[in-house]
Amino acid sequence: MTESQEAAIEELQTANEELLSGSEELQTLNEELETSTEELQSNNEELISVNDELIDRQQQLTAARNYAEAIVSTIREPLVVLDARLHIKSANTAFYKFFTCSESETGGMSFFDLGNKDWNKAELKKMFEDMLPKHTVIENYRAMLDSSRIGRREILLNATQIINDKHSEPLILVALTEAKQTISKDFVTPA
Repeated sequence: MTESQEAAIEELQTANEELLSGSEELQTLNEELETSTEELQSNNEELISVNDELIDRQQQLTAARNYAEAIVSTIREPLVVLDARLHIKSANTAFYKFFTCSESETGGMSFFDLGNKDWNKAELKKMFEDMLPKHTVIENYRAMLDSSRIGRREILLNATQIINDKHSEPLILVALTEAKQTISKDFVTPA
């Protein structure tokens, strides 16, 4: 065998070894890719499961909200929800009918600016301002309203804090009814 043949054989053997080494590296990379693919599929399945749970919870929340809204809209007494600044956040249909106003007129308005500002009484303001920090309720507060829209009426006001989770905005639910002559005491009690 000549020297050039031996050199060629050595070159072929080196090339063969490099090809085998490259093949092994490709095999290792292929196995790593398969492992990554399996991990991604597992993560996708977990995300699909979590997403399905979130969709289910969202549907439950929507159903609960619709249920509560149906109850509130069916109640004949005027109800209004106030935010922590005592501005109107929402009200039921009975509220808008009773006060002959609309959501666009009252949304975001201070409760004390309603009508002819008949609710703008220092005693009542103090009770409302104390509600959230002191966790009190207002029961059977009497107020005489005199409005061109509803005439002269004596109203009983009841209010309580709406308890939500600690991250929610504090809210106050106010219920209004026309006063009956049998109720005579105005008072605030702890919740």
